[in-house]
Amino acid sequence: MTLTNAYAERSIGTLKRECTDHIIPINEKRIHNLLYDYIHNYYNTNKTHQGINNRTPILTPTYLPVNAEDVKLKATTAMNGFYHTYKRIA
Repeated sequence: MTLTNAYAERSIGTLKRECTDHIIPINEKRIHNLLYDYIHNYYNTNKTHQGINNRTPILTPTYLPVNAEDVKLKATTAMNGFYHTYKRIA
């Protein structure tokens, strides 16, 4: 087994466990849209990864520390409500 194959198997396993195990596939277009939404709107932008020191592959803004009472968050759904992401609002 090559190193490339190990990365591919891990990626496919993650997609299977976190995405396709939770749906009943209706057609190919639905699966394509769901995988696209998972990869582009959740996995690379909001899900932290252990291999890169618990950061996201696409970096998010860093905020100065404040009191929890002063922070307002906006919840956004990803993958039709399977996952939620939270962003700080002004």
